[in-house]
This record gives sequence, C-alpha cells and structure tokens, in this order.
Amino acid sequence: MKKYIFSAFYLMSFVLSQKTIEGLPMSFNNQLSEEYHVIEMPVVDVQKLLDEDAIAPAGTPTRYGKSHYVDYNLENSGTWEVIPSQGRVWRLKIISRNAFAIGIYYDNYLLPEGAIFFVYNENEEMVHGAYSALNNQDDGLFATPLIEGDSIILEYFEPDNASFNGNIEIERIVHDYRDILNFNNQNTPSSRCGTNVVCPEGEDFIDQINASSWLDMGSYICSGSMINNTSNDLTPYYMTAWHCTDGLNESTFRFYFNYETETCEGSSASNGSHSYGSILIATSGDVDPDFTLLEITDEISDTWDDVFYAGWDRSSSPPLINSGVHHPGGDPKKINFDDDYAQHSPGINWQDIGYSPPGSHWGVIWDVGCTEGGSSGSPAYNSDGRFIGQLTGGNSWAYYGKFSRGWDGDSPSSRLKDWLDPDNTNQMTLDGIYVDPDHPVFELNNVTFAEVYGDNDSVINPGETGEFVVNIEVPEV
Repeated sequence: MKKYIFSAFYLMSFVLSQKTIEGLPMSFNNQLSEEYHVIEMPVVDVQKLLDEDAIAPAGTPTRYGKSHYVDYNLENSGTWEVIPSQGRVWRLKIISRNAFAIGIYYDNYLLPEGAIFFVYNENEEMVHGAYSALNNQDDGLFATPLIEGDSIILEYFEPDNASFNGNIEIERIVHDYRDILNFNNQNTPSSRCGTNVVCPEGEDFIDQINASSWLDMGSYICSGSMINNTSNDLTPYYMTAWHCTDGLNESTFRFYFNYETETCEGSSASNGSHSYGSILIATSGDVDPDFTLLEITDEISDTWDDVFYAGWDRSSSPPLINSGVHHPGGDPKKINFDDDYAQHSPGINWQDIGYSPPGSHWGVIWDVGCTEGGSSGSPAYNSDGRFIGQLTGGNSWAYYGKFSRGWDGDSPSSRLKDWLDPDNTNQMTLDGIYVDPDHPVFELNNVTFAEVYGDNDSVINPGETGEFVVNIEVPEV
C-alpha cells in the first residue's frame, strides 16, 4: 500500500497555511500513459558548492540549494493527455541527480477556476496540492515546497469548461544539496551554536522561542521574528536582516515557526506550521542597521496559539541581554543565553555586503551558544524578553543591528515607527502578544549565570561547569 503525504494532510497535522484544496492528481485515478516528457538538470558539483560555503563571508545567509534558471511552461515542455468528457492533463518530470530534495519557483502562475496543480515525488509518497486559482497572485509569482528525492513530477489538470488556458511558467529549479529539512534523518544539529529550544533550559524563554522562525528564501536560509505593534492588532509583521532579503522575491518566502527537534538531544525535526508569502514594508537598504520589516500575506491561523508577536525596546542605552533564538546553519531552532550588557559596535566592514558605521549595532559575546550562517536576521532579546535587534553576523562577537537605530528614517519605507507605532504613541517599550490572547505570557525578571568549576573568569567555557538561575513570573491561566 502506498503512503500519501498531502498538503491537505499537513493542514490537519501542522496547520500549514499555503492555500490548497482537496483532491488527488488525475493520474492517480485514471489510466494515463506511462510515457511523458522528462527533463534532466545539469550535474551539480556539490563539493565545489560546499567549498564555497566554507569560505563565505561573515553575515552570509546559509545556502542549501543550487538554482537552475530555466524557462519551461505548458507549451514548450511536458506532455498533454486528454481525459474524455473531463479535460486534459499536463505532466512533466524533472530530474536533478543526487538532490536530497527539489523546489520549484514560478514567474507566471495563473489558473482558471476548476483547474488543479500538484507536485509530487516519483514514488508518490509526498504530494503537495491541490493548488488552484486560489493561489493566483497579482505579481504572477508562485513557489512549491521542497519535495524529497532527486526527481519531481508536476501535474496540471484543466477542465473542459475552463474559462481560459492556464499559465504555469517555471523560472527556477532548486537542487537541495544539504538535505536542509533532514528528510533522510541523517543530519546532526550543531551542539556548539546554541541549545535545542525543547531542552529544559528553554522552558522559561518560551515567548522568545515562539516569536522566532526559520526563513526559507529559496536556496538560502535566514532567521527572523514576529514583532508586535502598539495597536496590538496582530498585524503579521516580521523582522529579519536586510542582507538576507536584498534582491529576492518576498512573495515566495516561507516562514517555519516550529522547526525544532522532538527531543533535547535529538536530531529529528518536523517542519511545523508555516506561512507562505510576504510583502516588503520597510528596510534600511544597507547594513546600517541591516533591518527588513515584512508583512506576511498568508494567514497566521488563530489555531496557532503558540505564535508570539515579540515586544520591543527602542532605548539607545546598552541593554542587558538574556537570549537569542536562531537557526544556525539551517539547524532546528536553537537558543543562546547571556547575562551581560551589550556593547556599542565599532565600524565594521562586512566585505561583500557593505560597511556599518560605529554604533549601528549591539555587540554581544554569548555566554552559552554562538551564531553562524543561517542565524542571520535572528532576534536578540533583553532581560525583559523584548526584541532589541536582528543579527548581521560576527565571529567572536555577534553584532545585532540596533532596533532603536531603525526606528527613525527619511521615509516610512526606511523606518519602523510608522508601522510599529501607527498611532504615534511614542512608546519606548512594548510587550508582546499571542495570537491566542489567553495564552500565558511569561515575564522574565532576571537571569544570572555562575561558573561553578573552572578558571574563575565568570564565563562557562567548554569543559567547565556552571549554573544559571532564572527569576520568572507566570500569570494564572
């Protein structure tokens, strides 16, 4: 018996929010030809890509995919077949040898009512769809999630009574050479760059963890955070780094909120709930202070009661840091800890992405954890659990673009205050809020770290032992 994994099933299990409707590919229930058009991508030199990744400059998003730019559509590719008295079916098989998974990006997607579109792997165990006219966008852009394996089948059904001929034009095929979603369950998450958020150490930082997500930008990975505004109206604003999003199509981004391991020591992780698509609201346009504010256009379902819209603090005084949440190297969600005041940054030359002047970032040396590619755009929080900046990068120091520095700017498109304080309250701080207003909000009062055995430098280094104490208020529920 074949095991089918459908997007509709995901909607029940993980509340995935990219719009799909019920249905099966027509080839599953109709006797169609086994012969149809197959296209094979050029061979990918994985070692060359890995070597390039190893020397990528600090602050570079984690790359997981090789993009093949193509121009395939319903007219110049694939095979059509007629189903009498119903309509016609178009199928195309794409092979990218040795890919762990394949993702497809489209630059002209427009379907008539009644038409349905699927992508699935060769053994038909992973099926995404049915996509339909509900997925039509004004810009014509569309993307389908990664499908496990090195071959993918695209199938489109157009009914006889369709009001027009649909358009499906493929712009880019992504060859996943890292198994970024760990389909094979062989990746071992880094134990160096943070603690798995499901570990006991993360329990008291649940709000900060629930605000953060893994950001898939199509062959590259960053991190980011939901963020609240003074109207507390759950506008789905999302903060990440400018250098993550620059030059990319925000309308095809995917936001995975619960990509985390199942156990503290485990490596297995489910994708969790995700939203698809966003629009650019405001951006610094450079690495001073390297922010992008997006608005997610897909639904943040009210059944996702564990999505937190982080509060913030726009003070220009150095904050006392307590945590940072991120996806280092594209790993499942991690958390870092600290109990020191951030420092004003020096001037920094970020090589390929520009120069940030002195004082544009908060500098942090994490007591527990570190950052690496994939952590870019991730949030740092102060001792009140409020957002104070998003990560640009760094080595021994991690540098977070100051939230306070992004507050003002020349226009609404280059500053935060118009969006995060729409009523011009001039608040300096704001608490966070859950999608579900009855969800408990944890208030962190104090976090302290102490070295128990080691060199007495007040830092818990590898091979030493220590303890941390958390003072926390939990409201009654």
